Amino acid sequence: MPAFTFRHLMLWCALFATPVSPAWSADDTAGPEDRHYSSPLEVSFSPDGKALAASNRTGKALAIIDVESAAVRQMVPLDGEATGVAWSPEGRHVFVAEWGSGTLAEVNASDGTVIRRMTVQRHPMGVALAATKSLVVVGSGTTHQVRLLDAITGETRAQINVPREPQFVAISPDESLAIASNLLPVGRATDPTFAAVVSFIDLNG
Repeated sequence: MPAFTFRHLMLWCALFATPVSPAWSADDTAGPEDRHYSSPLEVSFSPDGKALAASNRTGKALAIIDVESAAVRQMVPLDGEATGVAWSPEGRHVFVAEWGSGTLAEVNASDGTVIRRMTVQRHPMGVALAATKSLVVVGSGTTHQVRLLDAITGETRAQINVPREPQFVAISPDESLAIASNLLPVGRATDPTFAAVVSFIDLNG
């Protein structure tokens, strides 16, 4: 994998600090509330380590970044706020959750084309891929569920209830488990006797 240097990091941060809409001034008809600033939320290296996918949440876009040059190759507009990202095993496609639109977009990493959208919960967050099982795992921040999607057909295989507001998800190396982090405890968050938990989901069942 090419070295991701401090220079690359600084250039990347500078790119994301740039508004994705024109700068607002007193002469503009749209106010500051209509501007969209970039907010990178999650990043993921491609399988070959040559590209980086970054979800641009407030910019409602997916950025594909060349690691060697730190240049943004694609900035893909999305239907909702970009949250979780995951690469396909061969590195040709990126799955990105669209918060607010209830969809998961599959994007061609080479040209930025949105190939298809899969229906999920309204507020999807984390995304992970179990390649050998052809499963896409998506956590929903407001329905308290983790959804298992067929990576080929896009159909829902299962919906699993978890304690409260699952955020990001991960797959164990043997693909036997999906792990979801729950943002809040079941109970008052100010009560020290309550704690948020991590959910383990059996993918072999």
